[in-house]
Amino acid sequence: TALLAQEDMAATPLASAMDLAARAGARGEAALLAVAILNDERFASSPDLFARAIDALDAVGLRRHALAILTERVVERAM
Repeated sequence: TALLAQEDMAATPLASAMDLAARAGARGEAALLAVAILNDERFASSPDLFARAIDALDAVGLRRHALAILTERVVERAM
């Protein structure tokens, strides 16, 4: 659990910036930060960060893309 806590702590500034960008409607910045989180192996095992990234994409009008990423992750984990 300590390792997971360290991973989440490292992502906190990135995730916080993503959340702020999404709330401000900064579509490009929020999407860029969300993709950075989703593609970083250090954060791949964090369901919280995954959910926040998907939510940020949805919040800035990228629902179709968010659902595609979510579907891909579900299928990937099912195999």
